[in-house]
Amino acid sequence: MKPLPNSSQAEETVIASILLDGIETMQIALDKKVCEDSFFDERNKLLWKTFLWAFKRGTPLEHDAIVAALTEKGKLAQVGGIEHLLNVTQKVPTTSGTRHAIDKLQELLMLREIIKRSHSFIEAARDYTGDMAQLTTSIEECLKIRDGLEKTLTLADSCDDIESRLKRVLSGEIREGDNGMPWPWKEANRWLGPIQNGELVIIAARPSQGKSSVARQLAWHWSKIYGEVMLFSREMPVSELPPLFAQSLCGHSWREARNGRLHKKDVGELIESLKEVKANTSLKVFDRDRTLTQIVARVKAQCLKKKPVAIFIDYLQIYDPEQQKGETRDVALGRFCRTLKDLANDVCPVIALAQLSRLTEKENRAPMLSDLRESGSIECEASRVVAINWKSEHDGIKQTFGDQSQETIFTQLIQLKGRAEGMAICDGVPFHRPTATFKA
Repeated sequence: MKPLPNSSQAEETVIASILLDGIETMQIALDKKVCEDSFFDERNKLLWKTFLWAFKRGTPLEHDAIVAALTEKGKLAQVGGIEHLLNVTQKVPTTSGTRHAIDKLQELLMLREIIKRSHSFIEAARDYTGDMAQLTTSIEECLKIRDGLEKTLTLADSCDDIESRLKRVLSGEIREGDNGMPWPWKEANRWLGPIQNGELVIIAARPSQGKSSVARQLAWHWSKIYGEVMLFSREMPVSELPPLFAQSLCGHSWREARNGRLHKKDVGELIESLKEVKANTSLKVFDRDRTLTQIVARVKAQCLKKKPVAIFIDYLQIYDPEQQKGETRDVALGRFCRTLKDLANDVCPVIALAQLSRLTEKENRAPMLSDLRESGSIECEASRVVAINWKSEHDGIKQTFGDQSQETIFTQLIQLKGRAEGMAICDGVPFHRPTATFKA
């Protein structure tokens, strides 16, 4: 009898890629709904179960760690011993074919399931006793097989993930990123809480009060730690961004440098920081997109290459929400925000910048949710809203915003809305005006 559809090459490619790349390949496989049944070879089934066990517990997905886990469980011989693992990684020295191999695994799993279920309803047709509804239901289930193979996250799955995280907290093994995407500033993490998957975060401020600086610092921080970050910048073209990233890194003002007012040593440090910016290939900046449709298309194209860890929009009100016939701008902006929320749920956190109204200045007070321009749609869809407030006084000392000689302004990051983290204030965050940088 002809064997069920399978590919030892595809299975070995996925196994080897996980051993070579670890968590990155594992996450791709999980996103593609790879499961134990995706593997036909029993040795590879057991290896996958071991990978999944290690992944959930934060154990490195490396050769030695997996061998140790298999040995501890008494399963090393069942996977063919160390020799099988070495043989697989030698056969597949690179991870270039990983995505194709994962797609192949799922395609072959689908074929095996079709064959298995087809046999069952063929037998049901042969044994037909007059219950046509039951027979057609079994056939419909086979036709819907693709949907059935797409695993849906259940409450039980989520409980397992939370329990695993809490156990790591108890054991002292909590890792950066376990609680979400951290801010670059310790106090912000303490008071506001790290940003979570699925969140649409609005960073709001009056013009020239640092919202783009927050976005740049967050984008840089996450791209250096977690991977691909997409920054949509209609506010400023990509040609103007490198010196702004560089001055945040070295602490020397680009403006002072280009005007010839920096020492040679400081200019040299600025040049070295520019080299660091150039070397960061994980931060992708897009300044040509103008509409919601273009943004979504760009994100989907990026996902085909490598899924981003965060998306930044600088800033909401400057992009075209593509009003439909008879639609007000407020309604169109609401649709824009709902689409961004969907991207946050389906892909990664979305951080969108927004303008505040002038009322905060006229009334000399801290921002409120109602100060968001076109606020109804924005605040409704946002998972959290964080406003930047330049304090008129700090520690009894008056702050004069118009006085450029006052290099540091102490600000507040006010969480006006936080579905998961609640409302909070991170007070006394210094903003260095010459380099447009928030300091830790």
